[in-house]
Amino acid sequence: MRKMLTPHVRAIGRPAGPAQDDAVDPASVEGTAGKLKSDLIQLIGQDQVRHRISDLVRYASDASPYRYLPQVVVVPRTVDDVRAILGYCARTGRHATFRAGGTSLNGQSQSDDILIDVRRHWTGMAVEDGGEKLRARPGTILGHLANPSLWNGLLGSVFLACALVALARYRHELSPGVLVWTAGVGVLTVWSVMSLTNARMLLIAFPAVIVWARRFGGRPRIAFLAVETALFLLASALTLAGLMLP
Repeated sequence: MRKMLTPHVRAIGRPAGPAQDDAVDPASVEGTAGKLKSDLIQLIGQDQVRHRISDLVRYASDASPYRYLPQVVVVPRTVDDVRAILGYCARTGRHATFRAGGTSLNGQSQSDDILIDVRRHWTGMAVEDGGEKLRARPGTILGHLANPSLWNGLLGSVFLACALVALARYRHELSPGVLVWTAGVGVLTVWSVMSLTNARMLLIAFPAVIVWARRFGGRPRIAFLAVETALFLLASALTLAGLMLP
């Protein structure tokens, strides 16, 4: 009997027709053709043209199931570079495809001709109209857009630093399992690719809160718990206001 959620690999069929070789065409192993490579290098510079076969294969796939091997990949730095590339395409009848922030699930960011990658030199954003609008450059990804005010990361980072100090000071009062679990929560919140250091998660996750509360007595304990509650409510309010990630 198979375990629950175990894939049934025998039920996975193969497309009809003969098997297709996924290897690169031998004619392409030298990378970008000489004239195309030299033309683009002359236009925008050698450092901005990816022409080796390893570069082309790396750009042949995105998050979709499709695979297209570009003839060349260019990484423009300025508007003039983009204008020069598009002008070259118009003169020579070539096709250009942009790859911007993120990837595609349906192959829209792939090309079998000229692929223009604007993710490296086209990042940045500006909040306008008092937070009503956000103007983003094409290389900006969702993780950057989601938290322009940085309040979430600021609150979370401050509390993370204080909590680690408390844990180091009172580590003998905590079990190894609690220390490992706490460290894991800290690592996840700091290294998450989709959010900054999450304040609310850190406020409720760290056993250091309990350690601090026990070390205090009387009015200091009440004051500590009041501040802790206020910070948690502030973080929650900022989340609901859309200023930081949940």
